[in-house]
Amino acid sequence: MVVHDELELIFSETLKSMNQVDRIYIWGREVMVAFANALHMRYVDLNILIFVIIGPIVFFVMLWVIYHQYKIIKELRSKILQ
Repeated sequence: MVVHDELELIFSETLKSMNQVDRIYIWGREVMVAFANALHMRYVDLNILIFVIIGPIVFFVMLWVIYHQYKIIKELRSKILQ
């Protein structure tokens, strides 16, 4: 019990000395670890899945949508100005 109390004291002191960015990073990492455990994956595998596979796919789909919206807006503007 003494070891647990000492560790909790050290952890709470560490949290107090961290800035907000460190806290957000730790929180995000813990969420990722929990999500990876729920999917029966390793943290590294989930990280690769999200940032190497899903991230670029979402990026290029968004570019495609933006380009097509641009074309639609350009067409509508030309119809309005006629």
